Amino acid sequence: MPFKPPCELLIQAVLPSIRSEIVRLLFQEYEMKQTEIAKKLGITQSAVSQYVTHTRGGEPSILHENPEIMEFVKKMAEGVASGEIDGKDISMCIPCKLLKEKMTDETSTSSCEF
Repeated sequence: MPFKPPCELLIQAVLPSIRSEIVRLLFQEYEMKQTEIAKKLGITQSAVSQYVTHTRGGEPSILHENPEIMEFVKKMAEGVASGEIDGKDISMCIPCKLLKEKMTDETSTSSCEF
């Protein structure tokens, strides 16, 4: 298996899954309309639709296998839904740090500067 530093894994797999799950939670749990989600997150309604139908975004299992990241996702969705968090400014530093902590190889955590 090729070496992938945490930042690369975050960008390729985790970040799309986080976006998808936040959209799904806003749509299903908070019963927001797709156009409202799009406006709050600064994405198109088409992108929201693709996240909702799982034609866009990463593999959700990666989040469910990492409860700390899933907790972050839930808090972000709750904050966006309540208006406490500007959805356009969701920081990915926390999931990156959590992912780096899970990595056991010292070299894989050396220089991520998110």
